[in-house]
Amino acid sequence: MNSALFRIKKEGKYGFIDHTGKIVIEAKYDFAANVIRDNLIYVSANGNYGFIDTNGKVVIEPRFKAALWFSEGLALVQNHEDEWGYIDHQGELKIPFMKYDNQPWDFAEGLACVKTGGKWGYIDAKGDLSIKPSFETARNFSCGYAVVNPQDGYGFIDRSGHLCTSEYYDECHDFSEGFARVIKNGKSGYCGSDCMLAIGIQYEWGRDFVEGFACVNKKGKVFYIDTNDRGINEKLTAMNA
Repeated sequence: MNSALFRIKKEGKYGFIDHTGKIVIEAKYDFAANVIRDNLIYVSANGNYGFIDTNGKVVIEPRFKAALWFSEGLALVQNHEDEWGYIDHQGELKIPFMKYDNQPWDFAEGLACVKTGGKWGYIDAKGDLSIKPSFETARNFSCGYAVVNPQDGYGFIDRSGHLCTSEYYDECHDFSEGFARVIKNGKSGYCGSDCMLAIGIQYEWGRDFVEGFACVNKKGKVFYIDTNDRGINEKLTAMNA
C-alpha cells in the first residue's frame, strides 16, 4: 500500500493528495511543509503555525509565529515575542522560550546549536548549556563530532566541546562513512574517525564517501579512491562527478 502524500496548492491554499490523486487533506492552509516527520506536518493558518497528522487532524493547534520539523522528538517553535523554544509531539513546551541571537538548530545526537552573546554553543534536550557558546560558527553533531569555527579556521569538536583536530582548515564537512572532507589552500583531503588527517590534502576537489568510495579530482583526472586512498580506475573518467 502506497501511503505517500503529495503537497498541492489550490487557489493560494495548501493541502495534500495521495498517489491516486484523491484529496486526503483539504487545501485550506496558508502554508504546509513538503516534508513529513514523525507523521506530522507543520502548517500555517491565519498567521500562526501548528501541526497536523497525515490524516489532516489538528494535533497541535496553530499558535506559533514559526515552527519547524520534529527532530529527536522535539520541534523548534517561535512565539510572537520572537523567542525560541522546543515542544514535544503533544505541543507541550519542553525547553522554555528565550531570546537567541539567531534561529537555533534542530536537535542532532542529543544536542542543538544555539547562538547567544554573539557566539555559538550547544544545549541538551533539557535546555541546559552543554557546550559553552565560544564559536564563531557551528553545525550540528554528526557521528559524534561537530564542525566549528573557533576563530582561525574550521575544525571538529567532540561532545565535551574538546577540539579534536590538530590543525584548522578553510572548510570542514560532516562525516560520511567515518570520513570527513576538509579543504585547505584550495585542496581537499579527508579526516578519519579520530578527526586526524587520514587522506592527505592533495585533491583539486573531492566528494563524500558512499559505499566505501569517494570521487576525487587530482591534476585534472577524475576517479574514485577507497578508504585507504587507493585509486580505482584512475584512467577512467568518473560519471556524474
